[in-house]
Amino acid sequence: MTLPDADCHHLLVVDDDKRLRTLLQRYLVRKGYRCSCAPDAQHAIQLMEMLRFDLIVMDIMMAGIDGIELTSRIRRTQDVPIIILSAKTALDDRVVSLNSGADDYIMKPFEPTELVARIEAILRRAPSTKPPTGKDQTIKFGTFEFDAAKGQLSDNGTPVHLTEFELKLLRRLAQAPNRAVSREDFMVEIDKADYDAPIRTIDVRVSRLRQKLEVNPRRPRFLLTVRNKGYMLVPD
Repeated sequence: MTLPDADCHHLLVVDDDKRLRTLLQRYLVRKGYRCSCAPDAQHAIQLMEMLRFDLIVMDIMMAGIDGIELTSRIRRTQDVPIIILSAKTALDDRVVSLNSGADDYIMKPFEPTELVARIEAILRRAPSTKPPTGKDQTIKFGTFEFDAAKGQLSDNGTPVHLTEFELKLLRRLAQAPNRAVSREDFMVEIDKADYDAPIRTIDVRVSRLRQKLEVNPRRPRFLLTVRNKGYMLVPD
């Protein structure tokens, strides 16, 4: 499977149907997107606190906070595009969804090709939310300096060798300093060669990277573990 680069659009799929979430994630990844998933509104909110998304696809019928309420909550603080998925066919439901702040509404069942076409149309109109490039991608922590654009890590000016996976890992962490990145996010976004490998392989890769970044890898200062969330890079 060919996975997208880390700088392409990042989508969030929110649906309580595990099978649909998995199928959509795999399809969207094949189409060149990064894709994270949440089974309900609460998990979606947690992901949005840690990560930046370019577009959200969410089901309207979910236990607890439904898609309409979640859309309204998101709209209080963010302008991220939202596409509502629903098995409901009533015109009122579509109107309520759009009035709550959704950008589009698709009825289930639907063709994945139609969803991608709608996503592409919305993203063409939406302002760019991609990470900054150039000098803004240089990040410092301790005696280290990492230039994400050039893919170069140095320690007091001395180049530090990184493997391909260590470089991808550090780039992803540098995109969101002081914010946790989940193991699932790493697997989808950077672990192209081992996409079907156990998710705990990310822990092994992080451990190896710590050996190069930390004076005491057992008590890290810069590459921290965030319990139940993932890993976080803490710059100066």
